[in-house]
Amino acid sequence: MRALLPLVLCSVTTGCAEYFGDKDREMGEPLGVYSLQANADMTSTCTEIINATPRPWSFEITLRRDGKKGYWVSGPEPIEGSIDEEGQLAFKQTIPVTVHGVDKARGLGACTILRTDDFAGQLAGAPTTTEGKASFTGTLRYSYQIAAGSDCRDVVGVPSEERTSPLFAVLPCDARFAVAATRKGDVTPR
Repeated sequence: MRALLPLVLCSVTTGCAEYFGDKDREMGEPLGVYSLQANADMTSTCTEIINATPRPWSFEITLRRDGKKGYWVSGPEPIEGSIDEEGQLAFKQTIPVTVHGVDKARGLGACTILRTDDFAGQLAGAPTTTEGKASFTGTLRYSYQIAAGSDCRDVVGVPSEERTSPLFAVLPCDARFAVAATRKGDVTPR
């Protein structure tokens, strides 16, 4: 399980702070700071991720908007997406995660897993109204797949002599969470 932590750490401990942005940049106008609660979809195929996730899983983000562009802010770099006039939200980013480099002693090539973070949701109403930006709901999905050219045979599958501690039973897979968010205030506290 320890080896799985780099792949899920942002998911289960910080709400993807390092991937879903944190700096309150001058990107659009703030819609507000939101407290999110995410509940695991137990039909997800990445059971390892689901089992490693706290219940309940709570974290905070800031949403910012510039026209139809939206920004999900909770780590070093905001993630650009969209927030339309009706309050539909969409954010997506793919991140390569190096699991291990070349291991000549074990006869393994480098292994990189691609993790795609995807959020689709809906504000309570139009983002230009107090009522509209008071809350939102949606689905947060983490999808995992082996990057082209990677040698990940030691990290995918059932335990064996070659795979003493596999990270995933199967790839590709995904972990889905139902998200409910409530607005806490205007801007991220410093």
